[in-house]
Amino acid sequence: MNKILQFVFRSLEIICWIWIVLCLVISFTAKTVTGMSIISSGFLGGVFPVLIIITPAVAFLIWRFNSEKGIREQIKNEKQAKYLAKLKEEKINEQNKKLSEETIEKLMNLKELLSLEIITKEEFEKKKNDLLS
Repeated sequence: MNKILQFVFRSLEIICWIWIVLCLVISFTAKTVTGMSIISSGFLGGVFPVLIIITPAVAFLIWRFNSEKGIREQIKNEKQAKYLAKLKEEKINEQNKKLSEETIEKLMNLKELLSLEIITKEEFEKKKNDLLS
């Protein structure tokens, strides 16, 4: 859906640019009934209608630029969040690598002692924390 909206807005943007250029070209080259240029025929005769025609296109382009600015900001934030998640994952992986086979073996022995009720759960937690730190 997002790709479709991007295509529609890009198309409208292109149409607006063409519309603005076309209006300006026509307003500067077209002649009134008296042979005067539309622009030189006065504010109400030429400039005002051209402004009315061009204003919606310019408004759309300004709105489009502002919305793209928001989209760019959102993409930047998403990339930053992905980067931070990747860093966090790498940190967790490093911590996991620190647990050597010896530490894992000691933890397994402690679990066995706990399951055989030779040590209490509190002693197990304390020894486990000592091993992991």
